[in-house]
Amino acid sequence: MVLFLGFVVAYNREATMPGIAKRIVLVEDNPSDVFLLERALDEHAVGYSIEIMRDGEQALRYLDNLKSNGNAMPDLIILDLNLPRHDGIEVLVKCRAVEELAHVPVMILTSSDSPKERERAEQLGVCDYVRKPILLDEFMAVGGRIKQVLAGRSAGMKIGS
Repeated sequence: MVLFLGFVVAYNREATMPGIAKRIVLVEDNPSDVFLLERALDEHAVGYSIEIMRDGEQALRYLDNLKSNGNAMPDLIILDLNLPRHDGIEVLVKCRAVEELAHVPVMILTSSDSPKERERAEQLGVCDYVRKPILLDEFMAVGGRIKQVLAGRSAGMKIGS
């Protein structure tokens, strides 16, 4: 089922393990990258529900509403750095400053090749930093990396060390 709430898109895929879908927040303004990421998750049989934010301001509002309403936090935030309205680093800084979100793993998926941005993201404790692949096979492999991050979270492993 797909719901359009403003720019927020909610989608649930329970893959091979019904009832235990992982909650993913994807902050990405490029519809093609959203499509490819969903295909990559499907290819790796990641059971997921996904909330898609199209810009940094929308992501901050959504995450703040989760916190203030006492809702369950996501299992993973996948964040592009090059976003309209608030860039990804700004979103990441604000996430790390909120106690309820500070422990949520954040994966950067970006076209940016800036060493400065990568260093800043790593200082803020991202669990993975992935440059958006150009080749389809490489993009599909991103689903495996996400699955590993989610498996580590389920097993209680410390991510990002």
